[in-house]
Amino acid sequence: MRFILLFASCLLAFISTALSVLPFGLIAFIPIAIGLTLSWVCYKKTLSDGKKLIFIQLIIAVFVCSSCLTLYNTFRPNTIVNADEASEIEKQNDIETLEELENLEIEN
Repeated sequence: MRFILLFASCLLAFISTALSVLPFGLIAFIPIAIGLTLSWVCYKKTLSDGKKLIFIQLIIAVFVCSSCLTLYNTFRPNTIVNADEASEIEKQNDIETLEELENLEIEN
């Protein structure tokens, strides 16, 4: 039972880390919540059996870091380039390209 809980927690830790890095928003909290619950049950079971807890504590730390990263990515302001500035840069690049094409000499 403990091995199954530990395996499921590891798998959910990997999934939650991937979802927290990618722009999925609050959807990443689903595997975090399930994984934290499974990790906590595994922690209590291992504690009562008197075995080592280091790996389970590491998995719980991964879930905490994933939740912090998810919160940061969800609530940080999005930076969008001003459309006017981008269009001005494109126009300038177009003008430069046309000038370069006009200066080319075609030899027959």
